[in-house]
Amino acid sequence: MADKRLTRRTLLQRGAGAAGFVTLGSLAGCGSDGGGNGNGNGNGNAPGSGQIPAAAQAMVQVDAQGMLNDDNIRSVVNTFLEEAAAQGGYTGPQTMEEVLSRAESESELSPQGFNSMTMFMKVEGQNAVENYLGMLFETDWTAQEMIDAAGGLGADVTEGTYQGVTTYTTTDATGETTMAADLGDGMFALGTENAARDAIDVSTGNGDAVSGNLANYFDQTSGGYMRFTSMIPEDQIPDDSGQMDVGFQQIRYVSGSFYSQGSNLGVDLNLHTTGSEAASELSTNLDAALNFLSSGYDDPTAQEIIDQIEFSTSGPTVTITYAESVSKINTYVEAYAASVFTGGMGGGGFGTANASASA
Repeated sequence: MADKRLTRRTLLQRGAGAAGFVTLGSLAGCGSDGGGNGNGNGNGNAPGSGQIPAAAQAMVQVDAQGMLNDDNIRSVVNTFLEEAAAQGGYTGPQTMEEVLSRAESESELSPQGFNSMTMFMKVEGQNAVENYLGMLFETDWTAQEMIDAAGGLGADVTEGTYQGVTTYTTTDATGETTMAADLGDGMFALGTENAARDAIDVSTGNGDAVSGNLANYFDQTSGGYMRFTSMIPEDQIPDDSGQMDVGFQQIRYVSGSFYSQGSNLGVDLNLHTTGSEAASELSTNLDAALNFLSSGYDDPTAQEIIDQIEFSTSGPTVTITYAESVSKINTYVEAYAASVFTGGMGGGGFGTANASASA
């Protein structure tokens, strides 16, 4: 029989998954009066770079409550579920209210109690993320409610202290320890023991926060409901020997955001290179590569999406932007859901390239 105890990996996956689920689940606006502003001003209360340990090499921030009040995102999610429910091959939840209801019935924690989170991790070296991964999250849940929920999932929780902060640890069958910490005012840390301790050190003034390019690029991302930044590990920088050399080997950091503004949803992806000359060359090459790619598509929907992608440069940074109206996105979502739940993407699906493009 499989061991039902939580491993460190599954606990962190559940934590990250809960964050992701709540982010999605909150889009339905259950229990809310609606009135989403759609102004893209997310992350106002989410943990910022000044709270993230200096050892971090990547950060991902999610503002779940901002999404809760956004009509644009709610419209897209509900359109997908409604179209999926209309097809014969889909038997899952038909509304976001049903998604949340099922989640609440399977957990002692209400998804609506999760407000925001910032995950941080190392990405350089073998098993880097597995060995150093944490999150800071702001929630309406109490420490006791989370302890009770962890116990219900099979975890044995041990209470302790570190730097005067109450900690909760659980050790899995392999001996790996996961730590949570109550930082006060609804803020908690969760992660591998080293990451959680580092977060406590920053919170108590006994450790340094992330700084330099990683913090700057994160802080400079456009406001949105999800923001991220990461260094590019040296062993993952591509060489320039490929047939499609567009200058990726000059990228040192990536950052970006997902946002809602007016009646549009958008994504910004920033590629931070070694200098302005490298950025200019990368932007030109990427634009040319996208044009080449678009010439091989005979699907008008794919062509419409590609046409909305824009490139711009500022100093050493190339920014790739995609923004589209919710009404147009909903037509894409309807087509995608219908394709997926009526036999899969198959041979004639969304964005099929013609043979000449691959010849």
